[in-house]
Amino acid sequence: SYIKSFLFFSFMKKRVSRLFHDELDTISLPTASERADSNFTYFTGLRDVTGCLILKPQKSILLVSPLEYNIAQQHSLVRTIKPLQKNFLEQIKPYCGKHIGLAMDKVSYASVKKFMDTLTKTTFHDVSPLLQELRMIKRKDEIESIKKACVITDKIFSKIFRDLRSLKTEEEMVHAIHDLMRNYHTEPSFPVIVASGKNAASPHHLSGKSKLQGMTVIDMGVKVNHYCSDLTRTI
Repeated sequence: SYIKSFLFFSFMKKRVSRLFHDELDTISLPTASERADSNFTYFTGLRDVTGCLILKPQKSILLVSPLEYNIAQQHSLVRTIKPLQKNFLEQIKPYCGKHIGLAMDKVSYASVKKFMDTLTKTTFHDVSPLLQELRMIKRKDEIESIKKACVITDKIFSKIFRDLRSLKTEEEMVHAIHDLMRNYHTEPSFPVIVASGKNAASPHHLSGKSKLQGMTVIDMGVKVNHYCSDLTRTI
């Protein structure tokens, strides 16, 4: 609804304003489908896109690949959207001040160097700790998504345990878990681990054709609205 959207944007605007101190005037969050930044998804609601989010105290701007422009228009939480140009660093110059924040833990060294080589009159700040602190306090809708992910994972465990006799190998169980995830319209939050017998002693075992026998550890989780569950059961 309009009221719900208005309240959400007001809430996020307050959160964004907390990131800025006396010096910092702009935060740039570049992302690419092959090197995704969860901070970009947090503020835009988008993932698996190539683009750059320019956060400012009063108004934020989203630059996205022309191939994904229509997707951004339909689904982005940031409403000022422009097509990303080939040399996006030149494109963002007008939006940047003298002090730019980057999430250094999410940006490659090569990307940081390009920023510094292009924006030569700019001072760069690492805003990773600020972003981590901001995102530690979850909104109500975030908490609900995490709860839902945990509930779905628990239901998948229950169904797997009921069908246990029909499953012979680790691989078969992994396939059965993936099928159930698809039934719930979710995807794994990390690769499913089924470790049986002596394999149960390996925390990050790669499930294979080993037979299910003795102690079996199952470690899995799903994503709901970009939020993840992570549950483990031993049978």
